[in-house]
Amino acid sequence: MKAVLGVLLCYLLFTSECFALKGGPPYPTPGTTVSTGQFAGALLPNQEISPSVNSIGIFSILFTPTGIGTGTLLIFQTGQTYTGTIQGIYDTQAATVAALLNATFPYVELVRTGTDPITGEPIFTLENFLAVASGSLTGQVIRRSQITGTSTVDFSLKVNQIDSTVTYDVFGFAQG
Repeated sequence: MKAVLGVLLCYLLFTSECFALKGGPPYPTPGTTVSTGQFAGALLPNQEISPSVNSIGIFSILFTPTGIGTGTLLIFQTGQTYTGTIQGIYDTQAATVAALLNATFPYVELVRTGTDPITGEPIFTLENFLAVASGSLTGQVIRRSQITGTSTVDFSLKVNQIDSTVTYDVFGFAQG
């Protein structure tokens, strides 16, 4: 009986070794960066590509252990305040960040909607519109605590009509 039990145990151990992961468990290797943390930064107009632009932006993004991050975005552009989101990916192996920016600015405009049939005077009504700022951000993570890179943002006051494009230099730092 002991011999049969010993043979079965040998077979069980051999089978479990066959199903083991090759190369060890899928945990991060020593020396790799952890893909969690919060970064905050500023978007400053690039003086060579977008000279004399009246604009500045700030952002904050929190990366989860999966490397995906979400956060808030605020851009000031020629007296307009765009608020929105930033969504990105932190690649720990290449030490890079790539993100999409999306922000809006609500405004009201007086629009001609017709003509008064009696007086012939134009009729105007107030209509609500939503200006959009959308673009991308790419950056390099330096010493796991700084982000430097560039961002290009398109500003549209009307749908599918880009009014201006601004290229920003990105400067960010790890928080906490």
